[in-house]
Amino acid sequence: MELKKRVNKNLSLGIVQIGQDNVSDIFIREKKKVADKIGVGFNFYKFERNTPFSDLKKKITGLSDDGVVIQLPPLKALTVKGF
Repeated sequence: MELKKRVNKNLSLGIVQIGQDNVSDIFIREKKKVADKIGVGFNFYKFERNTPFSDLKKKITGLSDDGVVIQLPPLKALTVKGF
């Protein structure tokens, strides 16, 4: 049964990738497959590795998805307090 039928809401999952990582690409594809299977919207947001932290924070906190995953490995700047 699709999740959106059970909760009576169109849910969406946002995946954020910063920079390029081939292993992360595999995990992102798998997350999309699962989202499709359970009927959840899937939005992929890719940022360049050199995107300033302040820009990343502003863009990520402004996403309107029901859930947001920052795909590992994150930038070192994202592991500090303040996000």
